[in-house]
Amino acid sequence: MRLIAAASVVSASLGLGACSAPTREAPAGASLAEVRIEAQPTPAWIFVDGSYVGSTPIEPEIAWTHDTRFVEVVAVPMHPSQTRQVLRLLPPALPAQVTFFLDNQDPRAVTR
Repeated sequence: MRLIAAASVVSASLGLGACSAPTREAPAGASLAEVRIEAQPTPAWIFVDGSYVGSTPIEPEIAWTHDTRFVEVVAVPMHPSQTRQVLRLLPPALPAQVTFFLDNQDPRAVTR
């Protein structure tokens, strides 16, 4: 009985540790903002400043410093008939959410 109770306590404490989200600190002198990125009508692969961050929907933390002119977000469609989109975000006013429309080349989504 004691063994079962001890195993329950250990598994419960391990489960709590797995649920806590890791904290990420900004590089020295940089600021971080979480931006939700979505793609319509299908998912897309997302690159931020040339680095792959995942597929949509995703909420990456985007870092910038006082030297950053813009943050480039690229949506690469998973289907060949759709259009690759590029968006340039101007810090410090990063939006809370960005949606890429992959079926047409929206002039607002190409550059900003």
